[in-house]
Amino acid sequence: MPSYFSPKIKKSKSSLSGYGIFAVKKILKNELVADFAGGKGKHINDTEAENLLKEGFDYMIQVNDNKHFAATNQKELELGDFLNHSCNPNCGF
Repeated sequence: MPSYFSPKIKKSKSSLSGYGIFAVKKILKNELVADFAGGKGKHINDTEAENLLKEGFDYMIQVNDNKHFAATNQKELELGDFLNHSCNPNCGF
């Protein structure tokens, strides 16, 4: 099963850094925006994550202690890899 991404979002250039995901239609409270269940990435440990960061490849999310879900190469990139972090989010997972 591939990952799911709502048709209400799109990848666009971010004024903050690189690219980000933005709403193109109103997203309702508790509405599913993305599901990475079938994502193309891999689970990696902290050391592997640090190595990717040193290479400038920052497409990962920490899912547990010493465990990250990451796109480890260009072929594994998908829409969800461009979600950005916020200390004041309006969407969560």
